[in-house]
Amino acid sequence: MARRSTKTVEEKRPPEMQAALTPLETYIPLLADFPDPAILTDRQQKVAFLNRAAETLFGGAIKEGDPCPVCSPDSGLMLKEEVKGALRCAALKGQAVHRAPIVFRDSQARHRSLMVTSTPIRAGSGRPAGCFTVFRDIREDLQTHPKLELQMATLASILENFPMPLFTVDPTLRVTYMNESMEALTGYRRQEVIGKLTCGDVLNTKQCRTEECVLWRVMKTKEPIFGLRRTMVDRQGREIHVMVNASVITDHQGHVIGGFEAVRDITSIVEAEQKIEMFSELTHEGIMMVDAKQRVQFANSMMAKITNLSKEEMIGKDLREVLTPQHRRLSVSLFQQAQYGYWLERHFINTLEPTPDSKGERRVFETWMAVSCIGKNTYNYIFMRDLTNRIKMGRELHKAKNFLENIINRSVDGIVVVDAKGIPLIFNEGAERILGFKAEEVIGHPEVLFRFYPEETAKEMMRRMRSDDYGPRDKLNSTQITFYDKQGKEVPVNFSAAIVREGGREIASVGIFSDLREQLRMRRELEDTQVQLMQAEKIASLGRLSAGVAHEINNPLAGILIYAELLERQLQNGSFDREYLTEIINQTLRCQQIVTRLLEFSRQSLGQKTYFDVNDTIFRCIDLISHQAIFHNIEIKTEAAPDLPRILGDPGQLQQVFTNLLLNAADAMQGQGKITVVSRPTPARDGIILTFTDTGCGMPPEVRDKIFEPFFTTKAPGKGTGLGLSIVYSVIQRHGGTIEVDSAPGGGTTFTIRLPLEAPPEMAQFDFV
Repeated sequence: MARRSTKTVEEKRPPEMQAALTPLETYIPLLADFPDPAILTDRQQKVAFLNRAAETLFGGAIKEGDPCPVCSPDSGLMLKEEVKGALRCAALKGQAVHRAPIVFRDSQARHRSLMVTSTPIRAGSGRPAGCFTVFRDIREDLQTHPKLELQMATLASILENFPMPLFTVDPTLRVTYMNESMEALTGYRRQEVIGKLTCGDVLNTKQCRTEECVLWRVMKTKEPIFGLRRTMVDRQGREIHVMVNASVITDHQGHVIGGFEAVRDITSIVEAEQKIEMFSELTHEGIMMVDAKQRVQFANSMMAKITNLSKEEMIGKDLREVLTPQHRRLSVSLFQQAQYGYWLERHFINTLEPTPDSKGERRVFETWMAVSCIGKNTYNYIFMRDLTNRIKMGRELHKAKNFLENIINRSVDGIVVVDAKGIPLIFNEGAERILGFKAEEVIGHPEVLFRFYPEETAKEMMRRMRSDDYGPRDKLNSTQITFYDKQGKEVPVNFSAAIVREGGREIASVGIFSDLREQLRMRRELEDTQVQLMQAEKIASLGRLSAGVAHEINNPLAGILIYAELLERQLQNGSFDREYLTEIINQTLRCQQIVTRLLEFSRQSLGQKTYFDVNDTIFRCIDLISHQAIFHNIEIKTEAAPDLPRILGDPGQLQQVFTNLLLNAADAMQGQGKITVVSRPTPARDGIILTFTDTGCGMPPEVRDKIFEPFFTTKAPGKGTGLGLSIVYSVIQRHGGTIEVDSAPGGGTTFTIRLPLEAPPEMAQFDFV
């Protein structure tokens, strides 16, 4: 731009202005190249001169002869009323204005913060002849000073790295700064907002652009506001629950030049509160919370129905006004005792005055009170359940004493709730019991969640819930999956789940599972029992078959014996052939004897008491089984007391006991060893003592403690039913006796039986197979 001369400027002014501006003419040559925008105005507040910097600032919108821009509403300057008044006084009364803050909107609609200084110019007579006004850019002014520049950079760094979303505004509520966190929260970029949009355009709360606007109230009252809840709408139209803190920004003279607001997203807190409120509203109990001053802080709809007051009417009232003096006395007592750090609760039955719905009858309530600390505050939680109808229907006692006391935590099944980000929100006592994790270990820790709920399994379950191929959408019907407990062991569970939506958006998912370990164990035991019973039935069938076979064998044996005796009579004594016939007759008689004893064993009449010699029963058992192949390499030694007294009992049952013990001993010795059977009277001769000792492998303590349990066996599948020793134990008990076992690994086994001389009269029939 060509340098203007004073003469050129004079020529441009109207003739009527030249004489009036004589006192200002001396300033014009000095101001042409003044670095800051400068304007000379006359006493009539008309522009007499503006330098090149002012022409650039105003973009040609202000010319000589125009009204003073600081007083014109169309100049783009935004001034407070007190600033406008001060500038008028500078022109009319000669009073100087120093560094007054203003906001200027340039030709490109950008807003710039400026400082204006106006100094009066006096004529020779001392009368005000006009004003000399200088505009300075605050930001550029600060950046020219090294210390201020460093301070501004530090302040900018603090604001940018502030942990909460934050922004500042000027007096017109136009945004002058916002940090990166605020960008992320709102979805707006700083380039779109700063100097162009107001805080109401960015936040879009219901209170924006009204007298409830937080920053408007702060700048009006100069009082900060803390912890105010608002619901903003981000750029995508999503509602976000926030908590705001706001205060003013002032200059060095205390003048308000703007405000700032810090915002915290509390959506998760609000959602949790909504869930808790929903839970409390679904319950059939009245729920109330009072503080240490006995003032009601919360009440649900059921409590409003009980007290015949609205929830709004109850809040803030004394507990005595809402319920009864008894409730208040108990509550005060609990608070006093809670000072010692105990968790205290009270459970009692009380009555309340009738309501219009109770038809004039006093109502009976089951009431719980529990005092607990939340942070630094202590609250008393009151749960009231109406028992009136229950009492009328039969005074049913002790029904669901804690019916709705923390339903989720008291559930037998495990319940886990996670939010949309996979962060656990709820982990109930059932889940703790099944998986071994504590709630505090899981809640808020998604990495712990995937320790018991594999991530791949979780993804598959979510895929199924979002699909229509596995039942209703957002629900998962009961299915069997595998969890892992705290020790890493597999836990089979029956699992069902559902997605929780809010406004069509997934906000959480809930999973319910029951432990299948006990059920599967019982199923396996039942299957094993079924196999063992089938085996026992086969043994019984084999016994019946043996009896039939014995009959069939006996007939040919009788024929052989008859013809052998006839041949023997025909042969002379001393004949060599007669010796062979004698041997045939003896062996046939022996076979008959074995068959006869087998028939006796299978046909014995059990449950019939008689006096008998136990030694004879033992010898018959030994004679019956000693010819079996497993006993060929086993020595059976008997030490029978000759004076053994006879006992009253069932010889058939005891014969099966002795046979079972001998067969078990042979199995334990694997067909090689020695069995010693001893019988003797008791020292008082009021009973007998029998011992069966083998030289087998013995038993460890864990096996020894279980051998008399039904179906317990150490044999391979198909080799034993596990019924033998349990039957032995039952028979001895029915005879009024006892049986003990003494065994050690590798040291053989001894069974000791003690029997009285007479069996108890209640001995009943007991069937064996």
